[in-house]
Amino acid sequence: MEYLIYILVVGVIVLTILLLRTTWFKASQDYKETINLPDFDTKRAVETLQNLIRFKTVSYEDKSLEDRQAFLDFALYLKQRFPKINTQATFDKIGETGLLFHIEGKSTKQPIAVSRQYPMRINPLKTGRPFLISRCI
Repeated sequence: MEYLIYILVVGVIVLTILLLRTTWFKASQDYKETINLPDFDTKRAVETLQNLIRFKTVSYEDKSLEDRQAFLDFALYLKQRFPKINTQATFDKIGETGLLFHIEGKSTKQPIAVSRQYPMRINPLKTGRPFLISRCI
């Protein structure tokens, strides 16, 4: 019983010290992060996304079923819709339908890899699933 009272008293003292130090704490410097964000055209972004998803870039296990023109039109649309990226990036095709845009950065400490996931129709009798989600990096 004496130990319980001792633990309770010590707990109250520690809690009181923590509360007092918290209320007395003053930051040594006011921190205000200012970020100048570029203007963002929401209407243009929505229109671009709507146009991008209209391209029927569906990959099949049987490549003869794919619409190659849809993939070419998709790449052309990206180049036309994002002209600054087109002038600053090197553009490479990976395989028959993969696209790689490479922008040289100032720092090698923070590389970024962005990919697009796309559904690929496969034979459900072989896998038990009608689609396979594939990644292109």
